[in-house]
Amino acid sequence: MITFSDKARARLVEMLKAEGREGWAIRIRVKGRDNDTYIYDFRSVEVADKGAGDAVVDAGDFLVYVDPASAKRIQGSSVDLSVAEMGRFVVENPNPVWQDETAEKVAALIVDKVNPAVAIHAGRVSLVDFNEDIAYIVMQGGCQGCGLATVTLRQGIERLILDEVPAVKSVVDVTEHDEGETPFFRHGQVGESPLT
Repeated sequence: MITFSDKARARLVEMLKAEGREGWAIRIRVKGRDNDTYIYDFRSVEVADKGAGDAVVDAGDFLVYVDPASAKRIQGSSVDLSVAEMGRFVVENPNPVWQDETAEKVAALIVDKVNPAVAIHAGRVSLVDFNEDIAYIVMQGGCQGCGLATVTLRQGIERLILDEVPAVKSVVDVTEHDEGETPFFRHGQVGESPLT
């Protein structure tokens, strides 16, 4: 189901030991997705905390628990450490992030056209779900909390997606805008969407 490089296995053992949790298991789950990658959660859990239906992988030095929904998405994956990303765990996953062709088109459109435009204002947009012909997006960076986020969404992102991927019926922003730490727009400024 999932394999670990020697470096990744050694780092996880080291982390368990540093936390005083030697002999514990590692739970891996897919907690979300971005335009072109899954987002993973790794955490230590007591061996007794195995959930009903969890897949169990014996990694040699520890057990790995994977819930049924995540197991389908990480089948055949491998975990390694990235030197380029300062020792961060990276998951090489052969499974497609989007099974739906329309969702795949929306994600590619966001990567190719939307993100280069909002990057001007240190923003980034992610497709996080696609259900019943509705694209659910999250706005990050300079877009999260920006006073012009609705303008960018309605006059730029939504218009572009609906024009280029007609199977999409609407675009819904599920961003927690109140939590934005670096919004590009400050109240009192005048501006327009970078996509218009």
